[in-house]
Amino acid sequence: MPFPHNRSYATKVVGESHYEGNLRELCGQAEATMRQYVTTAILTLENDNPYDCNAVRVDIRGLTVGHLSRADAVIFRRRCGSPNRAQFECDAVIVSLHGEAVCDYGVRLELPDLLRPITL
Repeated sequence: MPFPHNRSYATKVVGESHYEGNLRELCGQAEATMRQYVTTAILTLENDNPYDCNAVRVDIRGLTVGHLSRADAVIFRRRCGSPNRAQFECDAVIVSLHGEAVCDYGVRLELPDLLRPITL
């Protein structure tokens, strides 16, 4: 199934299983057919994250849905440039599917070359 608007949404969010309740709240219970929800994500630099000083948290409508992978977080931070800009906005898609015994949610991001900073 292609992504909406023929976009790649190439950046995968990790750790979504830890936030399944938030994803369910955002798009409802996963069903037997795959559904996609196009939305906007807020990426927050978590300089004080106890597990990874380069962590980048991903929130949708005020709910945390995961993080960038360690490798993607380092690349993302290089692209950000200024440490004073702590949050950025990008397009996202939530994919939901209910398998035989498992509900599965995934989040993917469309990170353009020019990021949309959010003024704090």
